[in-house]
Amino acid sequence: MWRSKSDPVQLLKYVLPSKDDDRPAVVYWLHDASCNRPGYDGYVGVAYVHRLAARINEHRRSARFKGQEFKVTILSEDHVNSCYLYEFVLRPIPNIGWNRAHGGARGFTGGVPQRVETKLKIGDGNRGRKRPDLSARNTLMNKKRPAVTCPHCNKTGRGPGMLQWHFKNCKHRVP
Repeated sequence: MWRSKSDPVQLLKYVLPSKDDDRPAVVYWLHDASCNRPGYDGYVGVAYVHRLAARINEHRRSARFKGQEFKVTILSEDHVNSCYLYEFVLRPIPNIGWNRAHGGARGFTGGVPQRVETKLKIGDGNRGRKRPDLSARNTLMNKKRPAVTCPHCNKTGRGPGMLQWHFKNCKHRVP
């Protein structure tokens, strides 16, 4: 997660969004009849106030909550940074309640181990699919570029490599 649990500055950089935002946001809790504690049960998330209804509809349509009747409770409405901090307090580690990832603005599921069935499903979807050969396209693009000659070493070529290694960057250039 973060390098040092004792360094609050690193923790804040990890939990808060990368850019400052002053739009109002809410911390919401999705729960059913079996859930009674927001810190341990259900799903906790953050959404901007103007996007809350759309976010709830996304949850209703998602395969994770398909056929599951849940209620929505607003836990807090505040500045977006405060909401992400509150979500991190409720979900400091992955796999609490229905959440797969930890809370905070960077609550992505990278690093959360996938089930074997999921890995097989991804592999089956990609199996037999050939990646396109882009060498012909790249060669064609290079032929469209004009040939240029370096005045310092008289090397002729096309494309960005000439600009990177020749002209003002040429090793034969006399300063």
